[in-house]
Amino acid sequence: MEIFDKEYNYLFNKFFGNSEIIGNPRKLKDKEVEEVEALINGVEYTGYNYSYGNVVFVPKGINLKGDFAPVYLLGKSSIGFHFSIVSKTNGLLEEKLYYLNSRPYDTEKTIETMYDYSSYQDNNNELLKVFEQENMSIDLFMIARKYSSVIRENHKFFKVMINKYEEKVERLILNGTRTELFKKFVSGIDLYESIDIGDKTMFESIDELLEIENEKVKKKI
Repeated sequence: MEIFDKEYNYLFNKFFGNSEIIGNPRKLKDKEVEEVEALINGVEYTGYNYSYGNVVFVPKGINLKGDFAPVYLLGKSSIGFHFSIVSKTNGLLEEKLYYLNSRPYDTEKTIETMYDYSSYQDNNNELLKVFEQENMSIDLFMIARKYSSVIRENHKFFKVMINKYEEKVERLILNGTRTELFKKFVSGIDLYESIDIGDKTMFESIDELLEIENEKVKKKI
């Protein structure tokens, strides 16, 4: 699908344009997964490619007690994909999620894209506590999104959506508490605004909207 490929390639080039696989993938014993070493933006990673369509790149020597470089997660299906970046800097645990979905049997006409941001100031190492309770490997912990039980404690939330219906493109920006966003979201289609993105991908257009919103926040500060 051409649209699918354009959106995927945009994100791949944005986050992995300066990356390389080191050596050959190796199958782990008794697991449906291949492991590989990689260098992503100058940082050493171990990648895990699972047979059911999930890939995760974990920084070497990651320690969930403190800050850590981004963990990259990619899940693919026949109707779309999701791509998450999870990191912790100065105690701030963040998840940035890009999501694309097409309607079954209508893949060329209806494409929905979304950017979802959540964060939590994890000064008490709640993430480490959850990880130790789950008693699972770091790659499976991330793929299962067990970290979300910590991040979702923060009620600050930000969402941008751009959807394409045949030749029509619409956007929706939501910002506030989860309760406020839920009320706005279920109120329906009136929240969407028609836009023209030209030849840009939908994710590129989302990133441009994020830059505009970030500038608004800086001006308020």
